[in-house]
Amino acid sequence: MLGYGLVSALWAISLGAWFSKFFTMCQMFALVFLFLKLCRDEKVMRVTLLLAGITTLFCALGGIVECVRGPFFDTPYRTLRYVFFNRAMYAPIFTFYNPNGMAVYVLFTLEILYLHMAFNWEKISSPQNKRLLYGLSAWMGISIFICCAGSGRLALLSLPIILCGLAVWLMMRFKKGLVVFLGLALCLTFVYVGENYAEVKYRVVQTGRQIQEFWVPADGSASSDEPMDPPPPDKNLHATLYTIVPAITGVGKGASAQESDGVRVSLLKSGKPTPAGESGQIRQIPKKFP
Repeated sequence: MLGYGLVSALWAISLGAWFSKFFTMCQMFALVFLFLKLCRDEKVMRVTLLLAGITTLFCALGGIVECVRGPFFDTPYRTLRYVFFNRAMYAPIFTFYNPNGMAVYVLFTLEILYLHMAFNWEKISSPQNKRLLYGLSAWMGISIFICCAGSGRLALLSLPIILCGLAVWLMMRFKKGLVVFLGLALCLTFVYVGENYAEVKYRVVQTGRQIQEFWVPADGSASSDEPMDPPPPDKNLHATLYTIVPAITGVGKGASAQESDGVRVSLLKSGKPTPAGESGQIRQIPKKFP
């Protein structure tokens, strides 16, 4: 990361902004090494992980409450909504500046707890490691929901990567990684159904009607005045799981992919924050920021 950060200065839009970010990253690396040195003591490590788990759980539960009642503190993101099971909910922020900060914090702590569990699996008794695995699988569902509710698309993309790596490692050593895979699949399915409830419900009703007509064919006496099937509902264009693939691959042509996600994807691919719009014109972005 340090090497990539140095080389990225060649494509930096602003050297001042680049140096600020790079210097902050160096400070964070120094802080991480300090934590690793302090946590060599098992007692300190145990207390640190316990505090990390408690504070993260506190933030996550606070974020879930905010989804229902709205932000606890005044924020410009108060009007941001998240549609779940056809109900408009608020985006969780808690004590962070924006929903992305909330999602990344929960995700980062979850990864630390998973990695610690993996590296210390042999030291944990069998009944306890099962409880830990099930508990972290439930925590995974909370993290996925918070990432989606906060529109943390890149955080949501990072979560399956670390979980699939953990699952493969567990299957190679202990043959218990299937629980992580199944938990991830169930959580993603639940969130996808919640985000696209109207469309999923329409498809289920249509499939049930087709099955019924297959087994109980019509006798031909149906009236021509019988109402036609209602049109399918519109897709939830703000659903995180629905927009993450088009945003990353560049397939989607919606306003969200062109404005927020499109700029980021273009930066990741070429270092140029000038994605082409639907009209083929290039959206100009100033080279210097105030």
